Amino acid sequence: MRAIELQVSPHAVERPREERIARRRERLADYFEGANLRLVRPGQLPVYDLEQLVVGSLMAFQDAEGLALALGIVEQIDGPGGA
Repeated sequence: MRAIELQVSPHAVERPREERIARRRERLADYFEGANLRLVRPGQLPVYDLEQLVVGSLMAFQDAEGLALALGIVEQIDGPGGA
């Protein structure tokens, strides 16, 4: 893995931690507004760290190259390793 450190934009505005958290919550709520439930069976889609999945986890649906196509939130897990 190669990481490149970027400089902070001169246009960036420093905000308090609580404000950043609240904004993230609002943005995620907006993203998921009107979302539909989707049943995902183990092995149907590759899921990173499937064995560590818990209700409330944020997960990404990715294509074969690893590009995130959509996000999802785990609402229920049926049985060991089942999602």
